[in-house]
Amino acid sequence: TKIIETQIIHIHKEPSFRKLFLNANTKGKFSTNSLDELINGIELYYSREDQEKYGVVGIEFTVKRVG
Repeated sequence: TKIIETQIIHIHKEPSFRKLFLNANTKGKFSTNSLDELINGIELYYSREDQEKYGVVGIEFTVKRVG
């Protein structure tokens, strides 16, 4: 078992993942630079309807220590 210690840098709140992925503060911080790939992947788990109803949250963090 490994413990990963992290520190939350920022919590990004947006009305949709599209807006989160295009936000100047978060752009380029995801595992791919393809917006369509990001949107299609996330919508397998979180529908557009749910995004409109609840909004979305992106948690930006850094790894402090792995042990």
